[in-house]
Amino acid sequence: MITYSNWLTSNVKEIDSDKKYKLYINLFQFSKEKFHNSADWCAKNIGKTYSNIYVGLSGGMDSEYVVRCLHRNNIEFTPIIVTCPGSEIETNRAFDVCRELNITPKQIAATLQDIIASYNKICQNKVIGDFSVLRIIAASYVNSVNGVFIQGNSILGDDGENYNTKIKYGSFGTIERDEIIDVIYPSSKYISFFLYHPKLVYSIIENVDEEKTWNEYKQFLYGISIREKRRITYPSSIIKLMSIMKNKYQLSEIQYYSFGNYKEFMKLFDKYVIDQ
Repeated sequence: MITYSNWLTSNVKEIDSDKKYKLYINLFQFSKEKFHNSADWCAKNIGKTYSNIYVGLSGGMDSEYVVRCLHRNNIEFTPIIVTCPGSEIETNRAFDVCRELNITPKQIAATLQDIIASYNKICQNKVIGDFSVLRIIAASYVNSVNGVFIQGNSILGDDGENYNTKIKYGSFGTIERDEIIDVIYPSSKYISFFLYHPKLVYSIIENVDEEKTWNEYKQFLYGISIREKRRITYPSSIIKLMSIMKNKYQLSEIQYYSFGNYKEFMKLFDKYVIDQ
């Protein structure tokens, strides 16, 4: 995962050696800014530093915000939308966003055979990736054209769920499956947008509202209409095959690494924040 000045790295590529998933935090001083200003700064820095950029557009709020942010900052990029049976509700929203912004996406139509092949590849790398299948299919294409792949993975609330939690008292961090692209394609150029710079992470966490669920807070933060978090509804035959493969490879539970709870997070970051 690419982050600004390598402020956040992990040992995710070593998981297949049975090592525990860890984050390494290398903070430096940064200016305190509002969320949209921080996101705009990240978009401009990414656009100035990299070319041949693709953004995984699932149709969820996180990836939609990234697309809108890069678009309003005139960054050249291509949304990439992977469709499959059962993904229609989310991907229809993704196409609507592209039509609204007058952007032509790269579309990949994944068959059920593609899904199983992708999931098998994930399992071989000892990561549980039920929700990462389409991401890997997109990453495979971006890697084949030597592109930079940006994902809108959200910073997570406690116990891995990023909605319906009292996030003020939850913990914040990332999980191993969010870096699965680095495991399967070690030479890939992969950016998790909301983790790109500490100023963006700080702007997200600083003003969390305990009266809102995580989805409600993201609606407030992004300025995007709220919608239910949806999962792909794979056919029962595919779900059964996934379960068989998970057992075959004896996969352990998904590993989660946290910045800590709200107070611990603020204590860690506050000494590096410069008020303007």
